[in-house]
Amino acid sequence: MEPSHFAQKHGTVHGKTADPSLDSVLVRGMRLDNILAGVIPDIVKIDVEGSELRVLHGMERTLRDAREMRIIFEVLNPQIEQEFSSYLLKFGFRTV
Repeated sequence: MEPSHFAQKHGTVHGKTADPSLDSVLVRGMRLDNILAGVIPDIVKIDVEGSELRVLHGMERTLRDAREMRIIFEVLNPQIEQEFSSYLLKFGFRTV
């Protein structure tokens, strides 16, 4: 698959890697809703260094169906934390 086609379908992540000779790494992204395919987990841990809202957008069906699910996340940016919490409130979740 051509890299540009892959990026359009899935996405790329740019950043530092363990190998200093690499500027970016191509990462296949998939919607969590598609991976879970209707299975409702008890717990979801999100640790994606600034892409938390993208994760939530990819699991909207799960958020609607999983009122008892627990979500564990760490956000270092206060603005992202506020956006993340506000988005979860739309689905009936609360942050503690």
